[in-house]
Parts: sequence; C-alpha cells; structure tokens
Amino acid sequence: MYPLGQVALGVTGLDVAADIRDISHDLANWEWTWEHAGQTTLDGIGLLPVVGAIKYGDEAASLLKNGENIASTGTDIASTAGKNGNSLVDAGQGSGVGNYLKEPATQNGTLNIGAGSRPTDGAYNIDIDPKVSGVNSGNMTNFSKIKTGSQSKIIIDNPYDYDPLNPEVLRVLSQDGEIVLTGSRSNIEKNQWLKNLDEKGLTIKERSEVLNDGSYKTTDGQPIKSKKLDRYVIVKK
Repeated sequence: MYPLGQVALGVTGLDVAADIRDISHDLANWEWTWEHAGQTTLDGIGLLPVVGAIKYGDEAASLLKNGENIASTGTDIASTAGKNGNSLVDAGQGSGVGNYLKEPATQNGTLNIGAGSRPTDGAYNIDIDPKVSGVNSGNMTNFSKIKTGSQSKIIIDNPYDYDPLNPEVLRVLSQDGEIVLTGSRSNIEKNQWLKNLDEKGLTIKERSEVLNDGSYKTTDGQPIKSKKLDRYVIVKK
C-alpha cells in the first residue's frame, strides 16, 4: 500500500527520482516471480508521464522556435514594406499629389503653360503667378531653361494677352510635336491665333468641343462662363 502523498506525486509525475530508485532496486535485486515482475512494471508505468512530457516538451520547444522565426519574418516584411512605402513617397516628392516636374525634360517632355491651379501630371507646369504646389514660376516669352526641341507636347489653356504660338513656344516644340490649345471660341477668334499657321510650320490636326466643368479659369481666377470650349491640336510639321 502506497502512502497518500506518494500517490499524489505519482499522479503529477513529480516523484521521478523515487521511481528511478525503485526500478533500479527492482532490477538489481531481480526475482523470477510474478509478484516481483508486477511491481517492476508498476514502477515503470510511473515514469510514462515524464517520458511523454519530454517528448511533447521537444515539440513545444520546436513550436516556440518556429514562432520566433515567424515573428522575425513578420518584422522583416514590415521593415521592407516600410522601406518600399518610403520609396513611393520619395518618388512623388515635391508634388503633393501628382508627379509634377521641378525641371523641364530634356527630350520628349510635356510643358503646361499658364497652369494656374490645374497642374498636369508628368509635366513641367509653369505660370507667371504660381499659387499651388507643382506649378513653377515661368514667363512664356522666355524659356531660357528649356532646351530647343525638347517638348513633344505643349498644353495651353485659355491664353490671354499673349500669343500662344510665339517664337519661344515654337522653339522648344519638337518636330511633329503637338500644341493642345483650349479656350473659349470668342477668345480664340478675337485674337486670330490660328491664322497663317502654314507660315509658322504648323497645321491643325484636330478640332473638338469640350464641356466646361468649371475648372477653367480666366487670368483673374474667375471661371470661364462658356458652357463649351474649343480645343485644337496643332502639330509642328
């Protein structure tokens, strides 16, 4: 008969030393009797919870190690995502929203003249009085910063009090480059900008009407009242 304390230790697997001692004693003093064999078997059963604990302890250790690796991988992914996010921010720096050029392109560029509050993505936007991010200060009669023949597209919206087809515009426009001129019909017809195009080496490729969404402004910042605007695509021959 086992004492109550020893039974409690046996259930919890905490009497390992005693079990090992008993088995050692049984083997050292082996007797070929059913009683002795049965006692040795009982002593051996007491060690089974410990053996199981060792087995699952190894698996638990393996899980912990894998968990550490997963956590480490997660940290690396978060770090990489952060770096990529910073790279994306850097790629669009200085623009606020779009990719607005701080310097004119040296070839195949897009130039937006009189950008006002409507800078064009991917373009070098200029205005005589820039008021929004992405628009650079520029005078359309002096493009000294812009290389000759470097702009394949020039955007001009509702020009006022200047010739949108002046010599500086034509100088920076590339061969076969396009000028996209948009404005109210009264403004374009009154200034007769489209006369003598052939003498300037220009030709009209396309004419269309566009709806005025209210974002087109006059030089004093007021919305153009015309419901429709004329748009011309003019090509350098």
